[in-house]
This record gives sequence, structure tokens and C-alpha cells, in this order.
Amino acid sequence: MYVSSASHLLDEDQLTRILSSAQLNNARNDITGILLNSDGNILQLIEGSKDAVDKLFSKIERDSRHCQVLVLYRKNVAKRDFPNFKMGF
Repeated sequence: MYVSSASHLLDEDQLTRILSSAQLNNARNDITGILLNSDGNILQLIEGSKDAVDKLFSKIERDSRHCQVLVLYRKNVAKRDFPNFKMGF
């Protein structure tokens, strides 16, 4: 789980396009989770294998749409909290 700030505010159409792309990519990589966005403040929980999560998080850290990326916690779990969400929003 991490928090970040958007480098610029995104409108609903932009967010919807990002969500659609994330859902396709996450399905391919067996990633699930949820993203909350409020006025450019982002909280995201990512679930999956350690390698898949690390690879995705590395991409997020390099994404110019994010700034001040901060990991809140990282842990191994036996059961996913959002197994049916390829990325909920």
C-alpha cells in the first residue's frame, strides 16, 4: 500500500482511461487491488506475487503522473482482500 500525490489533476475521462489500461495489464499479471483518488491524493493497495507487485510498483515510482510516492506498508498475505478487482476505483 502506498500514497502519492498526482503531479497534475486528472479529469474523469483521463482517470477512466488509466483504469481501463491498468485493469488489462493487471489481469495479465495476476494483480488485484484498489485505488482511491481524491483531489490528486492517491492511496493504492496492490495485491499479487512479490515479483509482480515489485515490478508494478517500480513502474509507478517512475511514472511522471505521481510525485511524493511513499510506501505505507508491505507484507505477505495468504488471502487477497480484493480478489475480484483487477483494479477497483
